[in-house]
Amino acid sequence: MMVPVLPMASIVRFDHPWWLVSIAAAGLPTVLAVLANKRGRNVSVAAIVLQTCAILAIVAAMARPSTPLDGREPKPWLLLRDVSGSVRWQVSANPQNPLRELSLPEGMPVDTQNFAASLLATGRPASDEAAGTLIAPALRLARAREKAGNISGAILLTDGQFHDESWRGSAAALGASGVDFYIVPLDSPPTDARIADFHATRSPDGRCELSVTVAANAPQRRTVRIVRLRPAKKTVLERTLNLIAGDTATLRHEDKHMSAMADVSASYEARIDPADAFPENDSAATLLLPARRKLCVVAGADSGLAARLAELLKAPVAFVKAEDAPRRADGWADYSAVLLLDGEGDLLDAPRRASLAEYVRDGGGLVHVGAGPRGSPEDRDDPLNRVAALIANPAQRRSVSLIVVLDASGSMSQPGYAGKGQVKFDVASQALLSLRRHLSPGDALTVIAFSDKPVRLYAAGAGAIDFAAVRDALAKIRPSGSTRVIPAIKLAADAPPAAGSYGLILLLSDLRTERADANNVLPLATLLENRGYSLAVVAVGSGENAGNAAPLLIALHERLDKVGKVSSSLIRRDRIAGVAKVFANMLRKARGDAIRRGTFTPTVQTTLFGLRNLSPPKLDAYILCASREGAEVLGSIGADPIIARRTAGLGRSVTLAVPLGPPENNALRAWEKTTPLLAAAVQWAMKPAGDPRFTGKIVRSGRKARLRIVARDAAGPMNSLELLARIRPSRQEAAVIEIALSHVGPGRYVAELPDAQGPAGIIVSDVGAGGPVRWRGVLGRSTKLEYARIGADWENLRRLETLTGGRIVSANRLASLAGRLDARRYKPLWMHLVILAAVLMLTEWATLRQWRKNA
Repeated sequence: MMVPVLPMASIVRFDHPWWLVSIAAAGLPTVLAVLANKRGRNVSVAAIVLQTCAILAIVAAMARPSTPLDGREPKPWLLLRDVSGSVRWQVSANPQNPLRELSLPEGMPVDTQNFAASLLATGRPASDEAAGTLIAPALRLARAREKAGNISGAILLTDGQFHDESWRGSAAALGASGVDFYIVPLDSPPTDARIADFHATRSPDGRCELSVTVAANAPQRRTVRIVRLRPAKKTVLERTLNLIAGDTATLRHEDKHMSAMADVSASYEARIDPADAFPENDSAATLLLPARRKLCVVAGADSGLAARLAELLKAPVAFVKAEDAPRRADGWADYSAVLLLDGEGDLLDAPRRASLAEYVRDGGGLVHVGAGPRGSPEDRDDPLNRVAALIANPAQRRSVSLIVVLDASGSMSQPGYAGKGQVKFDVASQALLSLRRHLSPGDALTVIAFSDKPVRLYAAGAGAIDFAAVRDALAKIRPSGSTRVIPAIKLAADAPPAAGSYGLILLLSDLRTERADANNVLPLATLLENRGYSLAVVAVGSGENAGNAAPLLIALHERLDKVGKVSSSLIRRDRIAGVAKVFANMLRKARGDAIRRGTFTPTVQTTLFGLRNLSPPKLDAYILCASREGAEVLGSIGADPIIARRTAGLGRSVTLAVPLGPPENNALRAWEKTTPLLAAAVQWAMKPAGDPRFTGKIVRSGRKARLRIVARDAAGPMNSLELLARIRPSRQEAAVIEIALSHVGPGRYVAELPDAQGPAGIIVSDVGAGGPVRWRGVLGRSTKLEYARIGADWENLRRLETLTGGRIVSANRLASLAGRLDARRYKPLWMHLVILAAVLMLTEWATLRQWRKNA
């Protein structure tokens, strides 16, 4: 039987181990006994042993030994280490020795858990994890460990820059558990200067006023620059400052160039040079909105619509070609609304669509004549479609019963040219799995692999398509055997497609199949025609060799194409690489055009954007669409909506799902009410101008920002107003936040903003639905909250101390305190050793000496 042996350090520990050097004194009784024997005095061995043991007991007692109370390994302390970005110069994400980092006693059992924006499995956080400090998960972990009874206590190493709102509840719960909790502040950051606030405003008289505030945590000399990024990039201010620790310096400047351009927006960036230990807070950006409204028309060519709209709206209208459209959201800020003429959904490229969508969410207006991208179901998530009122619905056009037939013969085991270690069948399988983005819930999928015999690997039926099951089934296939495609086609067409759906057999093969003759081509073609399946063939391999060696599929395609009862297509490729795009294009073609053509009578509301009793002409084409959630449908053809409006973020969006480009809908283009209708839609969507009686300013202070509104007319301050601020935070799909402003003085109103990081659009209006807009502005981009203030947040730390019942201690204080805390789990033995030594000496005196005396 094996007996486990504990290390000595876990059985006995010594508080004063240096006294153990006195163990040499244990040899003194032996030396004295030898000397006594030389002088004729006989000292017994028993006396020497008793005296030596007594000395050893005294020496051991002076070293202050102790042992665990229960005789088992002591419970560890939980060390919670903040490794977020704001403390990266004060702690190491991967310390070689956490005990030495905090000067804790060697041998003290410690479990270390790093955290930043979450609890970290590894030491160093990713960049997005480092840009935040969420303390609540760490506190919940400490409470769970205490509840399980497997820790002695917890030590928190942090600067207190907490970003989560729920940490106070977690701290109170930890305090209720009664755990020993010690907080070590990280209060020695490197020298840092930061931009605390940067904003640009237009005064009531049109002047462009810039203001930048710089703060520092130590005396330093830094240079502040403000650069106008557009229009006409230029450094408008450069100033060197002598900064004082804990104080702020504010610079104000008028950009006279922009003061003279009231109808143009401007982008600015403020920067501190040279960069310091935290470059993340050395820059900020802001946007200056134009004072006058202007409309933008984006189209492939100028048809004169811009001039007609300018005449109706009595406002400037700019025509912008698609290739000249802004690629950033702030580039659209010159315009109060955008009229986009794009029937196909591909006039703007992806970056321009994303920037236009961001502009709408920030309070801009969009009237889209046409519809957004619609090549596949995944285009529903295109940025432009996410702000549209109507979205072209590919599944609504035609659902598809798709049967994919893959060649799994021996030739498909050859290298696939698409990646190391892949064969052709692997590439074909990946192409099939990539169709997941192009299939909708109304579609059906069947997968067949064939070589000598066909095998149905998967059939979705009426249920949802399980691509995980498809992937697993494909992974079991090992290409081998000959290429017999006729049984595979018969298996694919053994049943007609689902009612109302389009049947498509998508077949990939290297064409080395059975040869064509009258006995196989005609029966196969008749079967596909009777079942109602179209055929799409991807022929992989050399065209010449494929055509000579395997004409069956070529002959079948030519027969189907000639008769025309069902469609057939054949694409030849020398290599299998890139076949995923071929599959997607074939499926897209199968769905058909999103534009429905014929003769249609539209119906619209009696009052449409303020225009009454409109009678639109008959249409010969419209785009099949579905309405977005929250959209109000204003006109339709049967059950199909063709015009709708909605709000998106702070902005408004109108969609007219009708192509206006020739040769379609000539009657609508010639209708005298078309331009007034577009003008009225633009006026509804148009970004409302602010009230000149209201001026606003946004001022940052650390992690917070305050909105200040001053309302004053000719009679003086405007009091007792009920104002509401609507804020669209920087997160792309974040919901609009509404905050009531407080009346704090004559004509003065304030509100605390929840998202001080920016960028964020802000609109101030009267309370109530449809209340007039009083002021609009932009909270510019600032530093992330993690770097908004470098150093210990003593307010948070003291609040944490109160809630947890813990103690704030310095690292040096913790070192001495930890020794005593660690000692509490041990029972001192020195008193027992002193008693033992006394017993030994008394025994030696009372027995041996008395025995010698009696002898």
